[in-house]
Amino acid sequence: MAGGGSGGTGGTVPREDAGTVDPDAGRPDGGAGQAGMPSAGKKAPPTGGTSGSPAEPTGLTERNSARVLLSGHSLTDNPIGDYLADLAEARDRDYGWEQQIIIGSPLRFRTRGESSSGFAGYSMGKNRDGSEKDLLQELESPTAIGSSESYDTLIVTERHDIMDVIQWEDTVPLLRHYHDRLREHESSARTLFYQSWPDVDGDPQAWIDYQTEETAAWECAASKVNLSLQRDGAPQAVSVVPVAVALAKFVERVLAGSVPGVTELSDVFTDDVHVNSLGAFVAAAAAYSATFQASPVGAQPPSGVSAEAANIALEVAWDVVSKYLRAGSSQWTRTMDDCRTRLSALCPKYMSIRGNSADCSIWGRADGPMSWPDTSFPLPAP
Repeated sequence: MAGGGSGGTGGTVPREDAGTVDPDAGRPDGGAGQAGMPSAGKKAPPTGGTSGSPAEPTGLTERNSARVLLSGHSLTDNPIGDYLADLAEARDRDYGWEQQIIIGSPLRFRTRGESSSGFAGYSMGKNRDGSEKDLLQELESPTAIGSSESYDTLIVTERHDIMDVIQWEDTVPLLRHYHDRLREHESSARTLFYQSWPDVDGDPQAWIDYQTEETAAWECAASKVNLSLQRDGAPQAVSVVPVAVALAKFVERVLAGSVPGVTELSDVFTDDVHVNSLGAFVAAAAAYSATFQASPVGAQPPSGVSAEAANIALEVAWDVVSKYLRAGSSQWTRTMDDCRTRLSALCPKYMSIRGNSADCSIWGRADGPMSWPDTSFPLPAP
């Protein structure tokens, strides 16, 4: 498959296009959530680094309505948002949405912006109309949904080098900050943490097998946010959407020859990481399944995607997401002790899949990224 630039990899300097940032490495020297940032000071943290939250029942809670803000980069870019809206319409769901897309961006860029202080990033990025929009103003006085409505769901991703951005780009405090912005206007708002995927430029089977393992990093970021919410007396409302797992399971079916007319990686991807219409449909179907906790199977495919391939994409996405949700909330309410163990074990595999090397000992340290108590967040409101 032809190589290409990694979508979802990015740095700090915007290109001329307001929806794009320069694909440089993350910055290890500061940002939100570093020492010296204001602490919540609200309640003593739970002891032992445990959430204390019981697992959810094994059934799903189907939803018929959602007002969604989608925030991400090229791995959530159109047509994924459009396909999600189309699926909602096809399945007779009450749906409204707006988006914020900055190609190559970490979550830091969509919140902080270019600075380590302030929150100019909330007014950056491509919205549904292709222009910039002040999202904080949109949350307060919506224009993309009914003016009397509130956004109740944040679907947000992080750059796909997930362990690097957790360590260097302040994923956890900024994920909490974004969630809190919705919660200011809708107390029952929930955040769906959309799992992006790394490049598939090596052994496809190794890439397929790895996606489920890397879910631990996304779960531990969500778990730390939920732990902070519990500490501050707020509902634990951040969960993970295993989009990368669904995409990997679909690719596995493709390579096994069980998707009619679709046999190669190039039938799903346009380069090493970016998806074509079929791959985008898989991602949208996974996001739909998590948003409504209901099956998308039976929906008509978008133009350019065959009905046979689309049906399998919908079935795979629903199977992966529904099984994941039925396993209960313990996956995103992990203890920090558990996360230190899991991410220490994941780190060598993460480095291998990315072709990098680093000292993985930081993930097992009590003062590392999965430290608890952690008084460096929540960060102050803009």
